Amino acid sequence: MNLPQILNPAPTPQTVPTQRTLFDAIQSSTVERRRATMQSICDSSPEAFRLASHQLLTDQNPIVIRGGAIEISHDSSEEESNEESDEEQTQVVAIPAPPLQAKSASATKCVASATKSTTSPPTRWESQVVGGVKVDWNGNFWADHDETCRGTIDSDWARGGYPEGFLWDCSVRGRHPHDTCTTHAVALLPGSPGAEAETDPGGPRPALEEQHGEDNAERHAEAGADEHRREAAVPLSRPPRSQPTASRPRLQALRQSTAGLDEQIRQAAHIIGLPDDWLTLHGGARAAALQRLVRARADWVLRWILDKWKDGADGGARARSSVAAWKLADWMIRVLPVSRCAPHLRDAQFLSIIENTLEESLGADIALQPTPTPHDGRPRDVSDSSETVHEEPQPSRKRKRGSNSGTDTPTKRAANEAARLAPLFDAVRAVIRSIRDKASSQGTSEEPVLGEHMQMVLRTESAQAARILKCWLQAVQRLATAPASSAEADYADLSLVVDVWELRAVDAKVDSGASTEQFATECLAPVLSLSQALRQAEHAHRPAIITLDRLLTKHVLLPSRTAFFGGASGPVEGNGQPDRLKAELLSSSLEPLRARLLQAAQIEDSGEAIPACLSSLFSAVPQLLDLVIRFSPAQTPKSRIADKPWIQAAFVSLAECAGCSLEAPEFTTSRLSIDALRKSLHNLASHDMTLDSAILKDVFWFHSGLKYPLRQERVIHWPLIAALIELDPDIFLADPHHTLSAPASDDRPEDLAGFLFDQISATDSWELSTVLSDLTLTRGEACITEPLVKERSPKEAVIQKIIVPIMSAFARNRNLRGFIDRWNHQLNGLSRDSRHPMKELGTSIWKHDGLVAAVVAVFEASMTPVAVTNLLREYGERLNDQSKPSGPATTTAAGNDVIIQVVLQSITSWETVDALEPQLQSLWSAYSFRVLSDERISPTSLAVTWMILCHLLLHLWPRYLHGSPDLQKQLLYPLIDRAASDGTSARKDQTRGRVDSSSRAAALNFLFSACDHLKSLPGTEELIRRKLQKALKVISPGQLERTELVNITEIFCCAHVDLLNVLETDSCQAAVSGLLLAISTFDEELGKPIAKALAEFAFEKGSPSLQTEFTSACLEALSKEDKNLHAAAVNCFLQATPLAISREQREAVLDNILTMLGSQAGNLIALLSIMSHLMEVPNATAKISSDGAALFNLAQQLHDSGVESPPALQLLQILAQSTLTHILPNKDQSQNRRFLDKHQSKIASTMKKSRKCSPARLAIVRGTFLAAIKDDDLLPVDQYSYFLTACLLEADSALTEYILDALNDVPTQILQNHVDVLESVQNSLREWITSSLPSGKPSGLIDAESLDRFPSQLLPAIHKAIAKYQLYSDTKWFLSASSSSARTDLPALVRLSILDSFKEALLSLELGQKLQLITSCISADKKDNATDTYRLFDILVSTMEDKLVADCELKTQQLALLPKLCFLLGESPNDASFNALLDSITTIIREKYSLTTQYGIECVLEVLHKLTSRYSPRLSAQHAPAIFERLCATARSILLLHRGRLGGRFHLLLPLLQNLLLCLFIPNGGRGSAHAPWLDTTSSSPTRLTPANASQFSRLLSTLCSPTQSSVQRPHHSSRSQTSKPKKDLNDPVKAAREYASQYMYPLLSSYCRFQLYGRLEPQVRENLMAGIWEVVGVGCLDRASLDSMFSGLGKSERDVWKETWREWERVHGKKDARWGD
Repeated sequence: MNLPQILNPAPTPQTVPTQRTLFDAIQSSTVERRRATMQSICDSSPEAFRLASHQLLTDQNPIVIRGGAIEISHDSSEEESNEESDEEQTQVVAIPAPPLQAKSASATKCVASATKSTTSPPTRWESQVVGGVKVDWNGNFWADHDETCRGTIDSDWARGGYPEGFLWDCSVRGRHPHDTCTTHAVALLPGSPGAEAETDPGGPRPALEEQHGEDNAERHAEAGADEHRREAAVPLSRPPRSQPTASRPRLQALRQSTAGLDEQIRQAAHIIGLPDDWLTLHGGARAAALQRLVRARADWVLRWILDKWKDGADGGARARSSVAAWKLADWMIRVLPVSRCAPHLRDAQFLSIIENTLEESLGADIALQPTPTPHDGRPRDVSDSSETVHEEPQPSRKRKRGSNSGTDTPTKRAANEAARLAPLFDAVRAVIRSIRDKASSQGTSEEPVLGEHMQMVLRTESAQAARILKCWLQAVQRLATAPASSAEADYADLSLVVDVWELRAVDAKVDSGASTEQFATECLAPVLSLSQALRQAEHAHRPAIITLDRLLTKHVLLPSRTAFFGGASGPVEGNGQPDRLKAELLSSSLEPLRARLLQAAQIEDSGEAIPACLSSLFSAVPQLLDLVIRFSPAQTPKSRIADKPWIQAAFVSLAECAGCSLEAPEFTTSRLSIDALRKSLHNLASHDMTLDSAILKDVFWFHSGLKYPLRQERVIHWPLIAALIELDPDIFLADPHHTLSAPASDDRPEDLAGFLFDQISATDSWELSTVLSDLTLTRGEACITEPLVKERSPKEAVIQKIIVPIMSAFARNRNLRGFIDRWNHQLNGLSRDSRHPMKELGTSIWKHDGLVAAVVAVFEASMTPVAVTNLLREYGERLNDQSKPSGPATTTAAGNDVIIQVVLQSITSWETVDALEPQLQSLWSAYSFRVLSDERISPTSLAVTWMILCHLLLHLWPRYLHGSPDLQKQLLYPLIDRAASDGTSARKDQTRGRVDSSSRAAALNFLFSACDHLKSLPGTEELIRRKLQKALKVISPGQLERTELVNITEIFCCAHVDLLNVLETDSCQAAVSGLLLAISTFDEELGKPIAKALAEFAFEKGSPSLQTEFTSACLEALSKEDKNLHAAAVNCFLQATPLAISREQREAVLDNILTMLGSQAGNLIALLSIMSHLMEVPNATAKISSDGAALFNLAQQLHDSGVESPPALQLLQILAQSTLTHILPNKDQSQNRRFLDKHQSKIASTMKKSRKCSPARLAIVRGTFLAAIKDDDLLPVDQYSYFLTACLLEADSALTEYILDALNDVPTQILQNHVDVLESVQNSLREWITSSLPSGKPSGLIDAESLDRFPSQLLPAIHKAIAKYQLYSDTKWFLSASSSSARTDLPALVRLSILDSFKEALLSLELGQKLQLITSCISADKKDNATDTYRLFDILVSTMEDKLVADCELKTQQLALLPKLCFLLGESPNDASFNALLDSITTIIREKYSLTTQYGIECVLEVLHKLTSRYSPRLSAQHAPAIFERLCATARSILLLHRGRLGGRFHLLLPLLQNLLLCLFIPNGGRGSAHAPWLDTTSSSPTRLTPANASQFSRLLSTLCSPTQSSVQRPHHSSRSQTSKPKKDLNDPVKAAREYASQYMYPLLSSYCRFQLYGRLEPQVRENLMAGIWEVVGVGCLDRASLDSMFSGLGKSERDVWKETWREWERVHGKKDARWGD
């Protein structure tokens, strides 16, 4: 039996409780109960009173430690003096005893009271007591302690770190003056928790009861700290000896301290042992400090801080705004275990502290509180409303004028405020995060109840949680959107406050769990305001935006939807329309938002600026509607139809919230409200949703500004009208049985289209500028790929946004005739008398070419031949009636002409023309009579008449006029004469009135068209020549207006230029000169294409005489001083074919240009370009070819003029090279010999003075060398290389790039033949490079970093020189230098040049070296230069040979290339890396067949599948169409070239095809997105694939289903013996491949049916996709059993989709099969 068992024998069994049971009851009871029990025992028993007095009221002698042993001193003064003299060995401390410790066998015993003498040998009992301390073996403290791994229990470190596990010799009170033992004292080891109590006789003494409570709390804190240490299972390190010992009295003194709060916090941190830099510690340093920290007083400090925070006075507010206090609390929460900190936080109502902190310091409402609204709904006095807008009062106007620039602006104030509040918000978030982390970590441990205790700290009622969420969101908006906000700051991380909100206590009887009322009242406006602010911020906050959207959906939209379909909605009556259901819960939830929007409208009405915080809330209205659509649970088309009433009700509620209720407005609606309504309509259109026509008509009628408000000034909201038309233009279609003259049943017209067209006509021309400015607001949302709005006229904007969509709706509903009638009604109403006095005299919008072109595009497809015939007959009869004397005035007949012109311009079918021939003849007669009569007609009608006659001539000539000379003379010749007369007429004609510019242009157009038809008939040349000579003189700036001049010049030069072949020589040259003069007046973007078309025909298809005259005219234009005319002639010459011009003319042009260059006239670059172009063929007698000094004279002239630009030098070099190329083959001729002698002497003179050589002369020397490479006598390579290196070392730095290019042009073969020249150039280049680098570089040493020191424009030339002359030490260095030089920040041309030189250098390397470089590329740093290295990877792969080597190791490396590339492609960090790696893979697939294996192809398919899945790297969404195209192209290459490598494993290809097909679908709202990250389809501006992408996928499917013959045959690399004879295969391999593929088509078809329910296809995308789907269906029909199985496995909705697809396939292919029919 051991000593503890002897001292504490086990009790005998009895009915009374055991000692352990009693001790457990004492430990678990409260402090108050123990005190009451102790007092009761003392009152009832004298013996108990004596024992309690002995334990609690006796004095104690100090116990000291000397050399690690405990000694009892009876002379305290002597011991204290010894302590002061020897601090290292002695320390006096006091041990607090439990205040109500029971008298038991395990009680502490004094060593001095033992019966044994101190001089006698120690007994077994005393051996267990070391210095008055013994191990508590009977307790459970050491029950789970393993001495083998955690250390010896009976040791100094255990007594110092875990005093609770030991029994001490006495209890030292240390707080009460009578509570000290006079005979004994206990000295503990330094740093032990019990060693912290120190008597302080001079200090304040708390009452005994308070002291007991404090000590009891201390004991629990220490026990909690030990509990925490046991949980962590990490022994604490021993604290330093220099740590202060009296911590609790000093902490107690803080309560009476008068110092500031920050000073108190600093003292508290110092007392408990925090490091000096505890405020800034993070991460590992903070964790280490926590491990070293003495945790006994953390409980007291936490309670002290919480008491400070709970104070309701000013001191509490200051404490709650203290960053240091929050950081100290964070430390304490991290230190204390859950069992200690959770009760304190709950008791202090921690969330109330958070709420007060946010409200006081961070959560001041940045938006406005709604002002009361009068009963009439309109503000009567808004003078006070603006006072609440600004956080500070605004100075007066005088004060503003006199204020200086240094006044603090609101932006500066916001930035300063954010800088002040950011640390506090960070500290608050850190505390909440610590609490959440403890809750989550404890929740996953063995004691989940502890985690629940910590979660209770963050749990409160819904109302308070809503207030906290509101204040938090307002604080985030302030901080995250402040001007000085950093992108790295995570203020927008809302996970903490969302966790608090989700932990709220919900009353199940009142609230269903969504807390809709509390959320809407407190949080709706802050959530929406913050969401808008984050969307407009510079930095992306997508996670926060998603969180806010989910909050709105969960707590507002989904409960409202549930209530709507649950019957909690009532009908709303509206203006004679059927009753509509109203989302009452949603409307009530939106009341806070509605109040703020109304307040903003009131401020706007007062004429003051609306604060940004309020104006942004208007954008929240369309955002809410977008959430309603996106988070709708409707998945199938049928369910979307069922969900339509909810979306309509939500739209109505949101419109009412924005101030646009569907009723007649009494006052003008706010501009911001109209804009919110417009954006809501746009959101509906973007999601392919529509509303009932009655709702849209109400919106149009009440809020378009065309009718309401009554008796007030109205503003027409054209953007809103355009948005309505974009959503559903069908609302403007009238009832088919409605007539235009029928009166409406009420004030609202039944024909909205006619009503709108009348309004457009009323605002024609003088108000359309305002219309344009309004319509530009919608361009950022409509995703229209048109030119910028500023390049469009106002009329074009109205036509494209309003009129054309309505016209398309008429055409789509097979009622284009209805639009034409309304169009004609507007045209006929444009009489001169009804014109507004301020209107401009311009073309009406209803006659605009854009509208005519739009109608022409859809006319023939929308009208049947019978309908066209009836229409033309009806309008022809109207024309005949107007021609009668009693007919209507011609001013009302404008509509007939425009409509007839559109019909004639639309007809393209021969069958339709044949059916309309009688009507066409009748129209010819009517319009011919109009232009031939002498009656006055308006210029507009005359121009339209000539245009109609042009169209009639085009249709009637092949069938009616071509074969009948009599009809030509009778019907056509008079019109030709009249057209020539009108086209060449003067300003006035007495009989016909004024013929304006447009009429003359139209008459000339008819004349050119008629002559073009007649030129193929014999005997018409003279007529054409006579009419054409006069007509071409009119094409000049003085005869026609600019618009008509451009149009008629373009028509003639592009369509009728062959008429110039009919003209005589002089007339032809004059005509060409006139055309060039007219072209010279055009802008460059207009004139250059016209001049190009004219020159191309003249030099390629013109007659020899035309070419001669055209060249003469251009040469004459070159000699003129007009720069524009000179530029037009240059453009013509650049299009010329040199051989098409006679040698005499070429030489004349060359001599003329040489003279112009000498006089510095004209464009230098253009003239040199013409000379270089003409010298492509020999010109022996030209001065440039006969005078050996001509080139050098030209060079000197360029040098003297200072025009030696790089393009000029390049052209001069080409000119010299071309000239010598023609002369050197015939150098024995006398003229050529004289030229070469002179030229050679000039070359020698130039090379002698390398320092003074001009760039132009250097260009001639370079051209001479390149032309005389095979003739070493003219310019030897050694002299040339020496000259270049001398220039490089001596010449100006401006020539450096040109000299390096010249060195790089030397052929490699010549350098290999002249080794001495190669070495000389290498040494010179090394010398130049090292001399150009900073001093300190060893001679001849070049590293990759050194190349970056050169200018970027020199890098390509330097890199090419290093590659060409092998200036690198090894290939790895060259790879590194190439990667560094070809960095992405350089211009594209520079990078391409470097990559080209790198590829050229690789051609001479062996396979082993290339594979080593590839290994270096793969192992390169992926973060810094991965993209540049991958580009080099592609070049390396492209230079490898298409064969496998015999060496096994090299062969293994070759075959491992493709799998390695696939792995890298799957981890592409950016778009450039993706492109470079995919280029390498494509190169191997297409060009390196030997490097592909079956495993390699499988790797390619696997990575392509990954790239099309949601696990793809996050590539750029803006390049989604290009990414999709590349993936389809790569997969198609595999099927074309490596179909055999698949080995029939089509199951590897099907997932890729299914993902590619899914990418084409636009997901329905609320379904989320299963697309790859680079295809963002769920954001506010989603990415859409194009119809071209659908065509690419269709080609992929066609390749799969209809393989080519070569793709299914064995490749030429077959291992079949060359001597064996091929066997004849009677089976068709293509048919076999199709049959095999048919087994795998049903999964793709079933996916297509399923995807139809998942999303939708754009119309053009679907049209292009169906071609591939039909291929799949056709091949799938070869295996009908698989299709039957597929049909059986489909769901009901998928089956319906498949049935419709099958029926459509039958219609397309003309087959009939009732297998899946009705």
